[in-house]
Amino acid sequence: MNKSAKSTSPISAKNAALVLMCRIQEMGRKRLLRVIVLSILSGLAESMGILALVPLIKLVGFDNGMVTDWHLPLALAAYVMLVGGGAMVVRQRTLEVRSLSLEFLDRLRSKLHDAILHMEWARFRTVRTSDLLQSITGEIARIGQGVFLLDSLTSMLLTIPAVLITSFVLSWPLTLVALLVGGIIALITRHLGTQGFLLAREQGKVNQNATADLADDLAGLRVIKSFSAEQRRVTKISARFTDIRCNQMAYVRAIATERATLQCAAAVASALALFIAVSIIKVPPAEALVLIIAYARLLQLSLRAISSWRKLSDATAALQSYDETLQMCSTSVEPISHTATTLPTMKRKLSLESISVSYLADDEMSHRPALMNITADIPKGAITALIGPSGAGKSTLTDVIAGLIVADSGRMLVDNMPLSTSDRTQWRRRIALVPQEPFLFHDTIASNLRLSYPEATEAEMWEALEAASVADVVQNLPNGLETIAGPRGDSLSGGERQRIVLARALIRRPEILILDEATSSLDKMTEKLVAETLNELKGRCTILVVAHRLETIRHADKVLLLDNSRLVADGSFEDISEDIERVLGVNVIQ
Repeated sequence: MNKSAKSTSPISAKNAALVLMCRIQEMGRKRLLRVIVLSILSGLAESMGILALVPLIKLVGFDNGMVTDWHLPLALAAYVMLVGGGAMVVRQRTLEVRSLSLEFLDRLRSKLHDAILHMEWARFRTVRTSDLLQSITGEIARIGQGVFLLDSLTSMLLTIPAVLITSFVLSWPLTLVALLVGGIIALITRHLGTQGFLLAREQGKVNQNATADLADDLAGLRVIKSFSAEQRRVTKISARFTDIRCNQMAYVRAIATERATLQCAAAVASALALFIAVSIIKVPPAEALVLIIAYARLLQLSLRAISSWRKLSDATAALQSYDETLQMCSTSVEPISHTATTLPTMKRKLSLESISVSYLADDEMSHRPALMNITADIPKGAITALIGPSGAGKSTLTDVIAGLIVADSGRMLVDNMPLSTSDRTQWRRRIALVPQEPFLFHDTIASNLRLSYPEATEAEMWEALEAASVADVVQNLPNGLETIAGPRGDSLSGGERQRIVLARALIRRPEILILDEATSSLDKMTEKLVAETLNELKGRCTILVVAHRLETIRHADKVLLLDNSRLVADGSFEDISEDIERVLGVNVIQ
């Protein structure tokens, strides 16, 4: 989480329903009002159904023990029509509520997904992706359960007044007893709501930790197996599962205790109501029967409402966690230029002036330098190689040039025109980056290629594949361009995947092509073919190659040598060969 961001106000269990209602009403007050009206109508229909029982019972002669043949079908038909009409109202309300809630959850997902994709790259790299996945899937699923509970709670709260009026009409003393019992039950169980909220909040954290460890195991399975560390990871994940189980059992225990308390209270209240109605108030049989039905319904609705209100704690804890993640992502969003200014086409060079970048150290108290005062030119149409030992700052510099991160100090210029922070979105449209770790989406080869150039024709795709020396591979796939690449492109070999990623970059026809160790997984023959492709692009495209193989950089027009976050040499391969030998410890003589 972003510790610098202001934390959201905590959501207490007491205002859970209000918080959710306020958020849902953002979908449109008219829609919410329509749902409320339908809920009121369904409550009135149920109330009228209960009240109608008294005259219906008298009509059929049940009250005096004389039931006539033709009265019974008529009374039952009238009752069925009344209940059926109420059922249709309830059906329509259910459809309205479901539509509203599903759109609400979709909006939450889309809003967070949008915020994640627009985060600063430097900030995104500091966040566990499993935490973001937990928020966008797990937490929103829990919020969805809360919306369902809120619908039930709202329906019950709107139905209770209608049933309460019915109960008052039949017997106001007994109704007062019902309200008194309900109040006592609410007081007895009031601490359970706070306990449930705290347990639900903790549940989100333990789920997040387990998800993170599982994601690490799946991503690092090769490393785990290579060190025979399977059992150690099993033990760690088992401990996470134990935390989840203990938390869930504590939450279930709290809910079960509440349910048992409410059921016992309901049994006592029902017995008391029956005794008062028959022995003390001496109500007639018909009124007594209906009164007991109305009272039981009122008590049932009240107890269910209390239970639903308590259970909302899980959803509000998830909503608070979601809001914290959304705030972290939103406060880290990239600035976007709102001016109509179009960046000029690079005609001579891209210049770096005193570029410095630092990262927050592991102790989160200090910063460690990644680049220090880098000043260099990258000529248009030339091949510039960027080399240096591991940790020298090569990838950080490529991220600056690609517009992925902003330098702490210094500036980048296109033909002496400075690029502002808000220009980066436009700038990235002119660049194609081929990373060291090739990534393909679990989609067709064609869809992966069109990621960088959505309007690409089939002919253009084959041209790019040919240029990347991978057209023959794709042609031999079961479905050609429509073949599914598999998760992360794993249905292909590392070299095939890398060349398709290169084709994806080439199809964009970028002004600047950046290859960040992109040929490291290629065999020498394929690397030679790629080098020939780059030479053909020379003059038409500015190429920046990050590499460690001397064969890859030997024929570059210019070489930038980094060491300890500084630029220590800048020139042709021949001019700085001694510096390359000193820094890299290799013999550059062929």
